[in-house]
Amino acid sequence: MDKYQKNMNDSEESILDWAIGAVKRVAAWLAYWALVVYYALQSPALPRKDKAKIIAALAYLLLPFDILPDAIPVVGVIDDAAILWAVLRLLVVIDDSIKAQAAERVRQWS
Repeated sequence: MDKYQKNMNDSEESILDWAIGAVKRVAAWLAYWALVVYYALQSPALPRKDKAKIIAALAYLLLPFDILPDAIPVVGVIDDAAILWAVLRLLVVIDDSIKAQAAERVRQWS
């Protein structure tokens, strides 16, 4: 019986370790992209037009109103998805030095 109890405790600990690791990875990923946006907005190399697009997209996603309400099935999420897609397209062209700076800061935190 002790043998089975030990195995059950081991599996509970491994599930907990996995869950904690998953939360840490997601938090690091979110922190990385938040820092990329932060550093990009501070960078003089990024054109004002692109900075304005990022700020407008973030404001749209964070503010409580939508052009298409989320309560409408499928259609309500399309506008949010389109905004996210546009921001991701902008983030892809951000200078690699900014991304490296964000990655270094996340490494320092973890």
